[in-house]
Amino acid sequence: MTYKKFHVGIIGAGASGLVNLKWIKEKGHSGECWEMQTGIGGVYLSTYQQAQLTTTNLSTTFSDFSDGNESNPRMYMAFEYREYLKKYCEANNLGPHLNFRKKVLKVEKCPDSGKWSLHVECLESGEVTKHYYDKIIVCSGANTTKSVPCWPGQETFKGSIVHSADYDSPEPYRGKRVCLVGAGESGSDIAGLISNVASSCVMVKRGKHGHVVSRYQFPPRSVDPYKDRRPWPSDIDTNRSHYTLPRWVGPTIAAARGWGQKKKAGVIGSFVDAKISDINRLQNTHGFVIFGTKNESFVKAMIYSGLELKPSITKFEGQNVHFEDGTVFENCDAVVLNTGYRMFFPFLEGVVPEFCGCPDVRSLYKHSFHPDLGTDIMFSGFARPGFGALPPCSEMQARYISMLLSGERTLPPKDVMLKLTELEAEQELWQFQNAAKRVKGLVDYLIYM
Repeated sequence: MTYKKFHVGIIGAGASGLVNLKWIKEKGHSGECWEMQTGIGGVYLSTYQQAQLTTTNLSTTFSDFSDGNESNPRMYMAFEYREYLKKYCEANNLGPHLNFRKKVLKVEKCPDSGKWSLHVECLESGEVTKHYYDKIIVCSGANTTKSVPCWPGQETFKGSIVHSADYDSPEPYRGKRVCLVGAGESGSDIAGLISNVASSCVMVKRGKHGHVVSRYQFPPRSVDPYKDRRPWPSDIDTNRSHYTLPRWVGPTIAAARGWGQKKKAGVIGSFVDAKISDINRLQNTHGFVIFGTKNESFVKAMIYSGLELKPSITKFEGQNVHFEDGTVFENCDAVVLNTGYRMFFPFLEGVVPEFCGCPDVRSLYKHSFHPDLGTDIMFSGFARPGFGALPPCSEMQARYISMLLSGERTLPPKDVMLKLTELEAEQELWQFQNAAKRVKGLVDYLIYM
């Protein structure tokens, strides 16, 4: 098959950027990847010590590049996943096409050539250069701009307030009274680490946290009750036998599983499993309608380190933190904001200004294609599964993008694309409810794939 070969500029060298670079090369196109950080890995390059993924090697690795450990599924540490991505780059000869410590300032269309130019700043020298491409793929990730809330009286607080992006280890909090805000996956991990060394800890749960699942669980007993009893990763449960069931049966299944978990916890003496069951049933959530907090660290901290859950903060009064239920956390020394990020594409201001600040990627066809840009500027890495891993979603996007560029597939007409996008957005908003409004990239893994 004969088709035009394109030169493609890719913004970001996390998992999404790398898999897109691999697939455009696979189809005979050329490309370059521009990354602000010092190496590959995206969010996993700049994360805190002891950071661990919440998906296994089975569900996180790319379909054509195994790590060789299928018989031993486990959750990677962040540095192990970076090592996997390094091997992926070496196996696919991606290194010569990667540019580090380079910040994309602006994307604009050249009126004469019709090509797209990237204005790129070298963060070492400050020099700005232009680079020209036929197509652009934005893979800068959802974790680009810190989401930092403010409260009345915050200016009177004299302790430290740190976002999780700037958190590295629990040592600065040893012996202190710490207020943690946010109960997502990073928040759960950080709560577990800090509560081990702090003199006192509270965790602020803003609205509903994700449906809590342990990283590891015990499998059902085999015929021989003395075999196969080592813990296995919970995300093995993210499979078609569970998640292809009709979504309307979710509450019934969740209730049955919750009571089953509680009963099993009593049999095996697991205080953690029992507490997880209680927490999930108390807020009446399940894995069909909200993202997962696939991490039980904050639950362990509640049981073993005295961590207390609190509702939203209403105000600061000096070193005292006030909550919606009228309680007060007195003499607070430090606040850690596990409040996530918001997407931000400042380099697209001259192209699609309405899509620069906190865009709704649910308005993109398949979370990847802007109806007015088609295959000129595409997006990858902005489909976040409620349960399941993000890199395989990015791989499917990358393979589709490479097929579009090679003429093996075509995008639907604009009116059809808009209608399909609207229907998919309605389904996601119906299924995930308020969580979908807050986490704009949230998708159902199996439906999306």
